[in-house]
Amino acid sequence: VDMPEAVPARTWRPDGRLRLAFLSRGHPQKGLDILIAALADLPDYVTLDIYGDGEQSYLAELKSQIKRQALKERVRFRGAVSGAAKTAAYTECDVFVLPTLSENFGIVVAESLAHGTPVVTTVNAPWERLESEGCGIWTEATPAALANAIRYLETADLSTMGARGHDWMKREFSVAKMNERFKNLYRGFDRFR
Repeated sequence: VDMPEAVPARTWRPDGRLRLAFLSRGHPQKGLDILIAALADLPDYVTLDIYGDGEQSYLAELKSQIKRQALKERVRFRGAVSGAAKTAAYTECDVFVLPTLSENFGIVVAESLAHGTPVVTTVNAPWERLESEGCGIWTEATPAALANAIRYLETADLSTMGARGHDWMKREFSVAKMNERFKNLYRGFDRFR
């Protein structure tokens, strides 16, 4: 994971708002409809920025759901981002949420943690260590479970959680650490010669 050397400076919960972000392709597998349903059960000061693009028909379904649940003022579609705009997406939110129904890794989770942003994701992604590392919540993919996880983070020390996530990514998933792991892996093949 490409990561900043230090946790980027930020203001947590500006004006008392809890800013959630989702960054991925818009696809039913990503569980965005579940997150929107969870948002409907959270206070008005919890907002959601959605980054990414997807099939127009699916995005239209999500916009219809947002309208039905009276969330139009709390949800913004930001479109696909890369480079500095992607970094800003990770650092201008308080919590990153990936409500996935199936994920083999979820690079966006690692990128978010690398940028010092706590994460909520589901048990359908291999990120159970979020809780033991103290940098996020690993929960069921239901609106109630996501809402409960987000409620917990409303009063959590997000700065400390973010720093823990950054340190974890640096320790285990930085480019330098992964290069070292691959070198060790290839050295292990020498015994088969």
